[in-house]
Amino acid sequence: KLDLSIQKTLAQVEKFLKNEIYVDNTATILVGVSGGVDSVSLLDSLALLSEKFYFKIIIAHYNHSLRGADSDADEDFVKDLAIKYGFDYFSAKGDVVAYAEKNSISIELAARQLRYNFFERTSRNHYADFVATAHTADDSAETFLFNLFRGSGLTGLSGIPATRNFVKNVVIARPLLTLKKKEIIEYAKARKLKWREDRTNEAVDYTR
Repeated sequence: KLDLSIQKTLAQVEKFLKNEIYVDNTATILVGVSGGVDSVSLLDSLALLSEKFYFKIIIAHYNHSLRGADSDADEDFVKDLAIKYGFDYFSAKGDVVAYAEKNSISIELAARQLRYNFFERTSRNHYADFVATAHTADDSAETFLFNLFRGSGLTGLSGIPATRNFVKNVVIARPLLTLKKKEIIEYAKARKLKWREDRTNEAVDYTR
């Protein structure tokens, strides 16, 4: 019998797949995996559910090169995960700092732009229907507060959307958005998953 935390997470992700993006056995989901607990748990839950719904999974990792050897170790970790699960894996590497300086934008925004540019290329090249990212309820609340403090009008006072159109025929999906970080960690521990600590990833994701 599955641990309750595993049951709850899988039930929420399955509900999302059925009610939000209507996944079937023809779908291809590109999963953005940083190596942190959120994205590793997302990958694991989707892998389990793919055995039920028969959709295809592709793993994508963007190396922001912000932490030197640690960033490269993250990339190697995700590559090993892809081998473990038996999924196709694609990665890219960029100089976030140089890109930020060239375009006069923040490190956070530069990291996000480069990462999503990579997701766009990869999803197009490999005919993905969805790009799944591991945003949680905590991330959505933070985004709402960030917009509030930034002085957004009422239309800007929202958290992270569960889905949004990305590029033609590709939708960004956030299957973990109804789950809190602590619930994700409980799931990961119950599933005996391994992950990389990603404090920098969390920081560069803040102003998404």
